[in-house]
Amino acid sequence: ISYNQFLSEHRISVSLEPEEVKALLLKNNAMAVDYTRTQLCRVFQEDFSSGGRYYRGWWQEVPSDLRKYITIDGENCSELDYSGQSLGLLYAYKDHERTWLKGDVDPYLIEGEAGVDRKLMKKVFLTCVNAASRDQAVRSIRFHINKEYDGLSSTTAFIDRLINQTIQNHPDIAEYFFSGAWAGLQYQDSEIARYVLENMQAHRYPALPIHDSFVVQDRHLPQLYSLMKEAYRMLGVASVPDITLEMGANSNSDDPPFKELQKLMAHEQHLKERELEALKALEDYVDSDPEN
Repeated sequence: ISYNQFLSEHRISVSLEPEEVKALLLKNNAMAVDYTRTQLCRVFQEDFSSGGRYYRGWWQEVPSDLRKYITIDGENCSELDYSGQSLGLLYAYKDHERTWLKGDVDPYLIEGEAGVDRKLMKKVFLTCVNAASRDQAVRSIRFHINKEYDGLSSTTAFIDRLINQTIQNHPDIAEYFFSGAWAGLQYQDSEIARYVLENMQAHRYPALPIHDSFVVQDRHLPQLYSLMKEAYRMLGVASVPDITLEMGANSNSDDPPFKELQKLMAHEQHLKERELEALKALEDYVDSDPEN
């Protein structure tokens, strides 16, 4: 049975009245929603090892404010999201396995630029990787700033500062900037998504992919979380990115699935802290060895 056929067995909707949906779309300058678009397709680029992301589901194109109201078969849903997936995969290509793991530094944030938030710097990073040239990256970032950040400058000088700081923050993967590496990167995250979707389907749990995140009925969140972790390990990437929760607008954090999810997340955090302690102990030993 294909995944599209599997999805067709379920009713995907939102828990809002049409007037409320319209108001929310207008607020976000978004297009009307075509709820009949529930069939996904993988879009590849030059060959079957580049691109490959899942597209054309209506839930992928709506504002995040509306996604919080998605229901599947009338049940409340929530979203689990890989944090910094593209960045982590690029580091994995170079066998660096997320060099910022040892600290609390956010890999996207920069200092000294008023009004510049994490969301914008993530956009700058992804644009620099996706663009074939620096000029193309500048134009794309300028368009985004003009559309989303009214109070920010969109001059070339300002954008150059954001780009330069991004490159300085990530010298180990500088070769991927302005290289058009996005196609290979998308193939990797599409394979991760494929693994998650196929295994969710095997359990008869519908999941809605949004590239690096998935929307599921609240009762299936623990299973989804475990599969998202497992998918990375099956790909052979040792440092699995953090997974964050975006609760549905009508979801209740006191419900059993959220309690179980919290336990799983706490366990993963404990393992991460133990790994950091081991790394620190190893570094201290190396630094104290007079022969080094």
